Amino acid sequence: MKKLFSFIAICSLSVQVQAAANFDYSEETQTGNLSIDTVDVEGEPRYQDVELELNFRTPSAGNFRVENVSDVEETEPEPVVVNKIDSSNTPMSLENATLETLVEQQKVLVVMYQYSHMLNNRNADDFAAMFTEDGTLEFRLLNGESLMVMEGREQIRAVHADRFSETGDLFITEARYFPGNPVFLELTETKARTQTFFMGTHIDHYGNRAPYVVSTGMYVDEFEKVDGKWLLKSRIVQLDM
Repeated sequence: MKKLFSFIAICSLSVQVQAAANFDYSEETQTGNLSIDTVDVEGEPRYQDVELELNFRTPSAGNFRVENVSDVEETEPEPVVVNKIDSSNTPMSLENATLETLVEQQKVLVVMYQYSHMLNNRNADDFAAMFTEDGTLEFRLLNGESLMVMEGREQIRAVHADRFSETGDLFITEARYFPGNPVFLELTETKARTQTFFMGTHIDHYGNRAPYVVSTGMYVDEFEKVDGKWLLKSRIVQLDM
């Protein structure tokens, strides 16, 4: 008697890949092991949702048995060392805040919120214009490892022009980024520093799945007022991974 079983694996991959599945089945013990190998076929990062539907037909002399998880020796995972940026800083006190201070804070928050909308608009020029000429944009892991650093408005514009293009990761998906709980660490006449939690979701253009969370973390920002306008001097996107 042959038994049919199948599963669907949905995942977000940083490159387009070819996937090969190998299923080893033992009739003697009626247990099986499944392994999936992926091979990069593009040679450069391309973020794309990949849906794999794998069907296996397995010969069996009796009922198919899944090995009990408790029988598998497990190793204790290594703890993640979290690099807490500005962890020693405390939020600004608003006890004696003036109306002018509150207005300036709102102006800074407008720039913060525009960042998310600019990602949706997919206009690299407008996106880069939120940064100072020497502004930086960096992506980091929880342990402090830097994934990418963009230095200067022009490099920020060029990178996002590619991301917004038809082959870019922000073209094939509709992105939503939700900043929340912003805290001001410093605010002067020309400088502001903030920390803000965020969550990012994606919606694919093909309607294959519901919106899904792709990232959470913290924005660590420094703003500078240039010619009377607040701009991003530095943004560190610290990812919860």
